[in-house]
Amino acid sequence: YGQLREEALGTQPAAKSIHIYPNPTNDLSEYVSIYIAPLKTQKVKLILRNIIGNEIAAEYEAVDEHELKMRVKDLAPGFYLVTIKDTTSNFRGTYKFLKR
Repeated sequence: YGQLREEALGTQPAAKSIHIYPNPTNDLSEYVSIYIAPLKTQKVKLILRNIIGNEIAAEYEAVDEHELKMRVKDLAPGFYLVTIKDTTSNFRGTYKFLKR
């Protein structure tokens, strides 16, 4: 499901429960969903970068307590990295998805 790496001070059980779908996505997809249980959507921040590391403005919103949707309709085809930061648990993980 696009897991790339985890940066942590210790174990990160949350990392096993984070999924980005659909992955890969295509030109017809307006959004990708990011399921982040057991993290809470109110406590996380998303940072979107292209594959060479340039930060891109990300439009995202909470769907429910454990799911976000991020707009990808206007992104060019290619690989993207989404960093998820949780201020409560100090979780930080970076995940990859492909837009075709």
